Amino acid sequence: MRHFNTTIFKGVLEEAATDLGDTIVVTTDITDSGTPIVTAVLNGSINFGIIGTACGDDGKCVGANMMTMVTADSSCIGLDEVNTLNYDYAFTKYLIMDGDQVTMTRYLVLDYGQHRDNLVVEATNYISLVKSLMKQAGSCP
Repeated sequence: MRHFNTTIFKGVLEEAATDLGDTIVVTTDITDSGTPIVTAVLNGSINFGIIGTACGDDGKCVGANMMTMVTADSSCIGLDEVNTLNYDYAFTKYLIMDGDQVTMTRYLVLDYGQHRDNLVVEATNYISLVKSLMKQAGSCP
């Protein structure tokens, strides 16, 4: 795949979630500005999205950004924990937003093509990291 395609990513997310034993509801859309987007709800409670990036006038996007926001008490996931996560998972970025929101993102380059199987691996890794972050956020006293 050389461009972000919502239909392919929908299938990729469904396959990755099923392989992990999770349930997922995936929807696709186009934003008002014409950017393709895929949104998903994992296990009925974890929301995340994939949005096309580096899009040309033809609507084709050669990148995709996966993102999730998790609410976490700063005593559970603070700056030290976020820095450790960024160090441990170099291809995924973690940020603290508004004190109690941890944002997790992962960027995919698609301009020279990606095999569908590779995208399934990327989605599987991302879903696993999201679940790990949710577990860490829920382990606060």
